Amino acid sequence: MVDEGKLSELLAEFARTVITDFPIQGILDHLVQRIVSLSPVSAAGVTLISADKQPDYIAASDEVCPTIRTTAIRNR
Repeated sequence: MVDEGKLSELLAEFARTVITDFPIQGILDHLVQRIVSLSPVSAAGVTLISADKQPDYIAASDEVCPTIRTTAIRNR
């Protein structure tokens, strides 16, 4: 189970950071690493989805996430 207080802190940190001049790729890479450290999962990733485009992989906590995503897309 995820500690709600720590998750809330993580999301607040993300919200404060995303509006800065830091590169978004670095912010998202940090976010997925922190999600893994706080939750009972072994990997996490960020995918952007738009109505008129294919899903776009953006960040992953390790090299396995993109492989899982690619396999899921092929199996649709």
